Amino acid sequence: QKWEERKKGCLYSRGDKSKKGNLNTRIEFEKEKPTLRINTGNRRWIKTNIKRAVNRENDKWIQFISKLLQAQKTGEYFPYSVEIRLINNQIYAFISFEEILPKEPVITKEEGIIGIDINASPFHIALVSVKTDGNLQAVNKISLHKLIGKTKDQRGYLSWQIAHKIVETAIIQNKAIAIEKLENLPKGKKGDGNKKLRKRLQQWIYKGLLDKIKAIAKREGVQIIEINPAYTSIIGALKYAPQYSLDKDTAGAFAIGRKALGFKEEIPKNYEKLITDKEYQKFAIEKLTKEKQKTQEILRTENNQYKKKPLKRKINDLNRQIKLLKSLYSEPQTQQSVNQWKEQMRGWQYASYKLWQVVKVALTTPVLGKSLNRDLSPLKPLLVEGDWDRIVRRLVPVSWDRGYGVDKYRQLGRYPHLNKAEYKYPSPKCS
Repeated sequence: QKWEERKKGCLYSRGDKSKKGNLNTRIEFEKEKPTLRINTGNRRWIKTNIKRAVNRENDKWIQFISKLLQAQKTGEYFPYSVEIRLINNQIYAFISFEEILPKEPVITKEEGIIGIDINASPFHIALVSVKTDGNLQAVNKISLHKLIGKTKDQRGYLSWQIAHKIVETAIIQNKAIAIEKLENLPKGKKGDGNKKLRKRLQQWIYKGLLDKIKAIAKREGVQIIEINPAYTSIIGALKYAPQYSLDKDTAGAFAIGRKALGFKEEIPKNYEKLITDKEYQKFAIEKLTKEKQKTQEILRTENNQYKKKPLKRKINDLNRQIKLLKSLYSEPQTQQSVNQWKEQMRGWQYASYKLWQVVKVALTTPVLGKSLNRDLSPLKPLLVEGDWDRIVRRLVPVSWDRGYGVDKYRQLGRYPHLNKAEYKYPSPKCS
């Protein structure tokens, strides 16, 4: 039946401005109701009633009918093409016409910008309004859970509704929209050990949703700014999430908006002091090493080959992170120069790594216990006061009583209790 419908159940008629818009399939009005007149030859026609519901205020059907009524009064018709298709024994007409879009956007970033970050877990869109001075104005979220379990056509329809809602928000606030420019988005592979996330990513029409937002924004005269997404998530999570008490997704959208406004994100001074502190470097390496050993033990006892894959990836990531931190104070390279003046660099090799990546490695797992945790509030004392020793207070040495002798060594600038430390609770799983 589908083959018959696709091969035979289709009639297409190209629009013609000189023939009142369309010669063979023309929309006419009888008793103020639109009807479709289909030419069957020898000046014979079939007239059918059109059933078309209007679902929203800015529905294009309203614009199309309005243009037809205006053309009947003025005689200045416009071409529109009609495709008639048979689908499940029902007759559908698809009408397309050329829109007159504004050449230049009417709403620009002069009044601010709305940063958008789409996330798979949790499945939602984070919207952040950013003022022209780069400060936070308002935050909002749009859930995408309605897309789960829907067909491709249903997801497309719901995506159009979400895109309209985002553009309407920009129009109300008189702000441009900032989005990430992503070419390819990995959706996982079978057997990668992340079944739930992979299923969600397969139903995540990220690029299609962004294309819909761009199409509607262009039609409404709203400026769209696409930015390079490099390090926006890390900057948002480590800098703005603890500062404004935001979740990492909302903070990422804030970083996207600021980047679209032209602001450059510098590493906070307290973070820079932290990653140049050799004592903290030893502490971070020890924490990463313990996390690696813990993961290796879980890997040895795991029998499911699919669950082994994410564990192996985690071990490889931890090896890279440990290597990164150990190389920060390595000796100068003997064969390859690392700066534009072809001079050897001693101490911390700023030119070798992206600084934000270094901050991520040094802070996330050692402080939060994960690569990027949902709760980023423990980073606030580090960001504001630079008090990294407060983190160590949650750990006590194995051979010492809790807190005994710590203040004496802290005043001398020494931290012998960092050599071997464990959680203050009997089990690391306790909280």
